[in-house]
Amino acid sequence: MRSDQIRLGAVMACAVVTLAVTPGSGQSVTLEPTKDNTLYESAAGNLSNGSGTGFFVGRTNQIPADGPLRRALLAFDVAGNVPAGAVITSASLQLRQSQGTSFANDISIFRVLVDWGEAGSVSAGGGGGMGGAAQTGDATWTSNFFGSSLWASTGGDFDPVARATTTVADVGFYTWASTPGLVADVQAWLDTPAGNFGWILIGEEGLAGRAKRFATREVGDPASRPLLTIDYVMPGGPGACCFGDGSCQSLDEANCDSMMGDYQGPGVSCLPNPCPPPVPAASTWGTIVMSLLVVCAGTLVFRRNAMPSLN
Repeated sequence: MRSDQIRLGAVMACAVVTLAVTPGSGQSVTLEPTKDNTLYESAAGNLSNGSGTGFFVGRTNQIPADGPLRRALLAFDVAGNVPAGAVITSASLQLRQSQGTSFANDISIFRVLVDWGEAGSVSAGGGGGMGGAAQTGDATWTSNFFGSSLWASTGGDFDPVARATTTVADVGFYTWASTPGLVADVQAWLDTPAGNFGWILIGEEGLAGRAKRFATREVGDPASRPLLTIDYVMPGGPGACCFGDGSCQSLDEANCDSMMGDYQGPGVSCLPNPCPPPVPAASTWGTIVMSLLVVCAGTLVFRRNAMPSLN
């Protein structure tokens, strides 16, 4: 009976510790793009949709056959909305597909390596897949700034390592969940704003008729616009602080140090408890060993008494 009481007491004590701790607090911000555009495959390099309400990704059924590819560009002002010195912990992108076939298309995000433009070009209907006449400063298939500079490679200059990939099918909202690659890009844009050239979205370009149109920042419904959600913490800010008894509290670094705790880092949560369990003292170990010996001896006596007599 007493051992049951001891075990129950231990469970209750653990429960109290778990309920008392709170996760490390971070902050979040959601951004709309500062610019977006579509690259329309074209040898002439004179098509764009800088001010249109849709951008395209994938391969269309458009004729001529050598010009059906579409790639989307978008960029966000990270440094203007996240405090300098912050540590990015999560970054995810949400887009609304506003038109396209129901056929699935894996669309990936890549980091753009040079700056590019968005001017006043508008395709037919604002979000047309044929593109419109590029205006000075627009990004096109051949130019990062139409009328003044060219991409090093047609179709855009970007790091070939995909940051995230999501399968897009029917019309609706899609999220590119946070990955180390997305986090690294956003952190780099915060630390070095001059190198922030945004992302390019590229689909499975070998699959004809699977191009997708997404709402741009110019679309009337704010909820349908592209959204980048960033979670971050400040260095030395609230995070898990571990104590010798195995308990955890959410404290900033200074308070954790003043209480002789072990600071685990900003934003680190106490749920689940990251702290190592306390190491029993020598006298405690002796008590545990003696308790185990008593239990084992009692078990042996019980089994001996329970055995049937051989006489």
